[in-house]
Amino acid sequence: MKKSKKWSRDWKNFDWSKVREKICEVEEMNRKGEPVDKFDIGISPDEIEEYFGWLYYSDSNKYFETILLIQLVQAGIPQKEAQILVKHPEELKKAMEDLL
Repeated sequence: MKKSKKWSRDWKNFDWSKVREKICEVEEMNRKGEPVDKFDIGISPDEIEEYFGWLYYSDSNKYFETILLIQLVQAGIPQKEAQILVKHPEELKKAMEDLL
């Protein structure tokens, strides 16, 4: 059994809706060609790092799925397609083999 650890927030019940809204605002600004230098998305880099620590600690499978999802999207795969591939690793493996 994992030893209990204290976190600055209740990450299990954290409301991500405001963060998502702010990220959508930044994406819209990017689409319009508006410069985005610094933008408060409602969560600090330290909090994001803590969240990933919590996620790894509390659900390592979800942690690795999330990291893989981020990598696939950064590689240019549309997010909806990447979400499907993460849930179906056999299809992802076949797609990677086909590419290589």
